[in-house]
Amino acid sequence: MSQARTIYEYLSRTENEAADKALLLGWRRAEEPYRTALLEVMLDRGTPKVTSELIRQYHQFSPPWQGLMRERVDVLYGGMFQAGRAKEVQGRLNCLHIIKHTRYMRLADLVVNMLRDRAGQVSREAAATLLELVRSFNSEGAEKDQESTQARTAEERSEQFRRTGGKISNREILLSALKRAVDSYPVHKRSEAVLGAMCVIRADKAPFWREKLLGYHPVGRAVRHILLNHGGAELAGFCLSALRQVDLRSTAVRAISAQKKPGFIAAMARQFQGESDELVLRGLKMVRRPSWLGAGEFRRGAFSPEDQLDIVDLVLQLGASVEEKVTYLCAVGRSGSEAAGLKAVARLGEMQEEAAVEGLVRLMSCGREIVALAAAWQLIKTEPPQLHRVMIEQLNGSHEQVRALAWGYYRSIAFKRYWENFERLPPLQRAAAGRAVFKIDRKAHDRWLRRARDESARQRLRAVRVARLLGRLEECFEELKRLACDADRKVRSCAVAGLGEFEKKDESIQRLLKSALKDEDHRVRANAIEALEQQGREGTAELFERFVNDDNNRVRANAIKALLSMKVASARKAVQEMLRDRRAPHRGSARWVVQTLQENAGGGIKHTPPGPEEQVNRRESSYDNAGVVMV
Repeated sequence: MSQARTIYEYLSRTENEAADKALLLGWRRAEEPYRTALLEVMLDRGTPKVTSELIRQYHQFSPPWQGLMRERVDVLYGGMFQAGRAKEVQGRLNCLHIIKHTRYMRLADLVVNMLRDRAGQVSREAAATLLELVRSFNSEGAEKDQESTQARTAEERSEQFRRTGGKISNREILLSALKRAVDSYPVHKRSEAVLGAMCVIRADKAPFWREKLLGYHPVGRAVRHILLNHGGAELAGFCLSALRQVDLRSTAVRAISAQKKPGFIAAMARQFQGESDELVLRGLKMVRRPSWLGAGEFRRGAFSPEDQLDIVDLVLQLGASVEEKVTYLCAVGRSGSEAAGLKAVARLGEMQEEAAVEGLVRLMSCGREIVALAAAWQLIKTEPPQLHRVMIEQLNGSHEQVRALAWGYYRSIAFKRYWENFERLPPLQRAAAGRAVFKIDRKAHDRWLRRARDESARQRLRAVRVARLLGRLEECFEELKRLACDADRKVRSCAVAGLGEFEKKDESIQRLLKSALKDEDHRVRANAIEALEQQGREGTAELFERFVNDDNNRVRANAIKALLSMKVASARKAVQEMLRDRRAPHRGSARWVVQTLQENAGGGIKHTPPGPEEQVNRRESSYDNAGVVMV
């Protein structure tokens, strides 16, 4: 045994063909453990004739020996080429088996050569091996720019050759092999070669495909058949890029529309991210009835959370109906990941469609509070017509945060809606609604102040009317005093009337009201007289006596009525003269004075409408006292 060891060691150091033959012969006749040791020695030597013989017998080896040979695949390079051309079918199959399981990219050209093998078993195995190399290339993070070798200039190839020390990258080897496989497709008819190229080379890479994608070309027909029938996720990139090709666009649209595999949809959505090519977007618009779009197709777990985010953007670019898109986005909101659900809600908010609004309304009642809250926010931002009704329903909803948002919404808009609809509300509702608004909205007084200081006289006038109607004179006292001197006569007259409704006696009010008696507008003077009468201060009779003969019927009537209430003797004569006045409005106002005093004396105050002859101009009667005739 020691003599044999010495001989084997000598042969392993001898580099000639005779030593190779001797080692191979000894390996065939040796027993363990020498047999394994000799196998390792022959693999170390890496002589093509020896390794090709080992490859031919590979199928007879035990699993450990097969594993040893696959581990040392680099030394089998020369032997693989010889075994791949061997007459024995099994030897060629063994070669392909090793390449397939080791994913040995350097022998891709040998695999392509075997696509044309006369033995169908070998050509089929070669096609499967080529696909395995392609999938291995993609899974290992191949470079994004999958340019073909032919697309590079001679200078670029020379520079790469120099930079890599003469080594060709796996990418270059594979692309060169795929180019040969596609070029020879009319001979070997193995569609796996075309499929492999489609997995690596995009459809818009003209230097690679050239005219092969045309419908009459055998490769073009194979490409169309694969697109419509394969459905693998690895084809998503090619399918998306096919939308740029006029000859392939309709086929790609059909492939996307008929697709049902989640993996393909997810891969295409990832490929679509950041895509801004107009041709791609135009092609996606042609996808109008995709079979995979709909609530039923979205299943929990069918897509990863990252894929769900990408699919939301893809769906929005399709030419499907708005209702289909909304249905799918709602399904994502209900069943997708939290991030995808929030993104779906945001996209619904960006869609200017009624169906999108209804989708947001539906999501507000879904079981996920964060999605329902996001949907509520989107509705508030877009302010659709049904927002008021929807928020009312959410006041008693199941989600605490949504309820709080609904209450906050009503607090923020209650004053605005009340203010805008003030004139349209019936008198009783106007007062009740206003009190409710000031109760629930803590900032209602600040909102009132902003309108009381608004540039619009109409807004300032409404502010005074609201304060008087709701009995908020005390809170608005300083503003009412300022508005009593407003530049607009209607605002001044209403504010003056409001000052008279204060129960407290304030010297500043008295000064303002006395100053208002000198106002050029008769409304202001008439309201100032009534306000002073309500204040009931002494010494005002002398002020009123100056107006018993005023040219304005309302000012004259208010002054006479105030004097009669104070039991001033001269007032009786004044009212008699007013009843005999030649002017009809003055006579009507005098009768109103008499009737009012009689009703007050009877213990009740009733409104008596004026008769036919007193029906005079009332265009601005909303600023006057009830029952007082104005011109």
